[in-house]
This record gives sequence, structure tokens and C-alpha cells, in this order.
Amino acid sequence: MVLTQKALIEWRSPWGFPIQVKQSALWFCILLIVAGGFDGSGWTMQFLALLFLATFVHEVGHAIAARWQNLPVKAIELNFGGGACIFTSEPNSRAYVMAVLGGPVMNLLVFVASLIALALSPDPQAQVALTIFTALNLILGLGNLAPVFPMDGGRMLFAGLIRILPFTLALRLMGAVGLVLVILWILGFVGWYLTGAHLLALLPAALAVPLLWSQALLIRGQSPFPG
Repeated sequence: MVLTQKALIEWRSPWGFPIQVKQSALWFCILLIVAGGFDGSGWTMQFLALLFLATFVHEVGHAIAARWQNLPVKAIELNFGGGACIFTSEPNSRAYVMAVLGGPVMNLLVFVASLIALALSPDPQAQVALTIFTALNLILGLGNLAPVFPMDGGRMLFAGLIRILPFTLALRLMGAVGLVLVILWILGFVGWYLTGAHLLALLPAALAVPLLWSQALLIRGQSPFPG
């Protein structure tokens, strides 16, 4: 979650920090388009646009909550299959937990608004887009609460653990919990693919593979936090 990739697109937020679309976001789009097939329907492009919009909503939620807690926000970035809101705070502070919680809360609020819009929309094409957008916000809102670092649930779990455990022990316990959940996640989607699902069923499993290394580092007691 550091700003090392070159930004393809960058603009300034109303609060002054940059919003950046990283190079890896382009590679993610290419990968998904190739995996989804060139059927000419435009479904993959629509899905990508709505996915990045829902991700942007999530990161804006973090930024709003961080600003509300008077935490300095350095940037919002959209990258390979996800995004990040970079802000500065101690991981055991109340302000940190509130800023982390802001992302899932924003997705769930937009989920409710999208659900209402879906119920009121008479346009079949709009209903399709709203259905996808509604589902994506629900998945991002609830999925990010999973206790796996660096997801929001993992960060909140760690914020709670270091209140009662030594720092290194809290890291190792968080890594152990995350490792079990990531393995189950990967096996679940691989199993779904083996039952005859589309190749895209493997995408969530592939995106989770780097998390195995992250959890292993935590189990070794290596801190992901600066300082």
C-alpha cells in the first residue's frame, strides 16, 4: 500500500490529496477482458466500470472517515483488482478503527441506496447495471470485514488484539487466522471451477494467492506498519 507504481491517471480531490489510477489497474482490466472472452456484448467492460466505481466508493468512505477523525490522508489509489486509501494513524487508536470502518460502511450505505433505485427503476438495462452495482457494494462491504490482513476486518482485528496482547503475538495470531481463511477461500473457488464453473471463477482464488505470503510474514512476526 505504498505509492510506488506509476499513475496512469491522477487528479486532485476537493481535500487536496491525489486520486490515482495505477498501471496495475490496466493490467487487471486486460486480464479480466481476456478471461471473460471477446463476445462483443460489452458485459465485461460494464462489469469493470462498475467494479472500479464500487471500489472508488469504498476508498472514498475511508477518506471521509479519516478526515472526520482529523487523520491526514495522503492519497487514494485504484490498482490491480482493488484500491487503497493511504492515511497516517497508530493502529491501536480509535481514530484508526473509525477510518478503517468507513470503507465497508460506505459500501453498505450505497448498497441500500442502489437497492431502492433498483426497485424504482423501470428501465431493464438500468436494472441490469443496478443489480451488478448493488451486488458489488454488498460484496465489498461485507467481504472487507473478513478478519484477513490487509483487509479492513483484519486491521480491526489487529487493533483489538494489541489492546490485550503483546504486539508480536497479536501479529502472529492475526496471521494464523488470516492464513486459514485465505486457504479456505482459495480451495472454495478452485472447487467451484472444478464443478464446471466459468474460468472467471478462478479469479478470486488467484487474487488471494499473494495474501498467503502476507499471512506468512505476519506469523513470522514481521510488522506491516511503518515505524
